Amino acid sequence: MEDLDRDAVGYISKAVLDGTGVLESSEFSQLHSKGFFISRIVWIAVDRHLTNDKRIELEAEFGNPVMCQEFKYVCKGFFERKEDGSFNITRKPFNSQEDKEMMTLLEKASRAAFKEVLEKYGESQK
Repeated sequence: MEDLDRDAVGYISKAVLDGTGVLESSEFSQLHSKGFFISRIVWIAVDRHLTNDKRIELEAEFGNPVMCQEFKYVCKGFFERKEDGSFNITRKPFNSQEDKEMMTLLEKASRAAFKEVLEKYGESQK
């Protein structure tokens, strides 16, 4: 079976994992143990800063994933809350002011997370 796994990995160059708890999944663990890594991630957050009536779609990725370079992130848009409390399935773009505010919040959260990772793992900032 190990030979079959090694052969299969030789053919797989990209995989998409979707759902909740992806990082804790056995599928991700298996791929990670074989040298795969995350190069792009999309997630949904509830906008509690500007309003509680929107779900925000965010994305972060490496433009050059093999070298882990050209990191970029973007606020893809939002899903408005309907009267029944659920959210629309159609994503809308931000206006320029909202986009600027979301990008500022995303960058602030990214810097805080980066600092936390550096502190936890004892890495020095480059």
